[in-house]
Amino acid sequence: MSAPAKDLTPLVRPRSIALVGATPLESNKLASWALGNLLKHDVPADLYLVNPRYDTLEGRPCYPDLESLPATPDLVLVLVPAAAAIDVLRQAEARGSRAAILFSSGFGEGDRVGSPLDLELKAFLSDTPMAVCGPNTNGIINCIDRIPAGFPPYAMADELPAGSLGVVSQSGALVSSLVQHLLGNGLGLTVGFAVGNGIDLTVGDYVRFLATDDRTEQIVVYAEGLHDADRFFTAADEARAAGKPVHVMKAGRSPEGADAARTHIGALVGDYDAFAARCRRHGILMAHDLAELAALPLAQGRWGQRIGVLS
Repeated sequence: MSAPAKDLTPLVRPRSIALVGATPLESNKLASWALGNLLKHDVPADLYLVNPRYDTLEGRPCYPDLESLPATPDLVLVLVPAAAAIDVLRQAEARGSRAAILFSSGFGEGDRVGSPLDLELKAFLSDTPMAVCGPNTNGIINCIDRIPAGFPPYAMADELPAGSLGVVSQSGALVSSLVQHLLGNGLGLTVGFAVGNGIDLTVGDYVRFLATDDRTEQIVVYAEGLHDADRFFTAADEARAAGKPVHVMKAGRSPEGADAARTHIGALVGDYDAFAARCRRHGILMAHDLAELAALPLAQGRWGQRIGVLS
């Protein structure tokens, strides 16, 4: 029997955010990029900075640990190396935080699958009530509410690309290229999810959230390897029942692509043709490249009664 679905609301719309491992903006590190994006877009949430090396950062108080915070943050951004990340997650759980984004890599990618650190993280995530994105992610960008909890290039723009599409990608690098294609087509995002290794929350969990999100009209997915394909297709059915088309591009059409995906997120890619056949049965449109994936949302609602043309 599968575990009950976790609430993703504190991941997407947190009322308070703690950045563990926060660094000065001039340091030009991943942690400083995350902080810079939140400050740049004037995030509508209480912001707590955590790093024992600093008393203040960017004119704000900086705390030595989560226990020292004046209030419990909804969302904890874990911006420390992999070796320290699990301890931070334990502290977040003990403090009562409801969600976390684990940016660190070094758990289940490539030859790290089954490493002691990988197994320790999986054991923790299997038993925590927190909703945890990652590891090996560049974050979750809520474009509608101006909550850029991460650092993909599109989150660093002067304006977040708000629109009506929910985007779910297992590649943090590729999602930015996809967003550029979407922007070129005049389309914007409600939320952009970079799944990463997806140990706790999988592609299906994010699709299910978007299926129930009133502001999302269509869902665009880039998948490398699905840990739980049944969960994804069930979520896609829920989205279609809610009148929200799902569009997918799947990696692994060639042996080289499958090997690259396994190295990237440590996932089993699965048989491409079998996945494509199942998508057809569930009414999911598949794209062969990013340009096509970004064009599919334009076609919805523009077909004739019997014939559709895509050129």
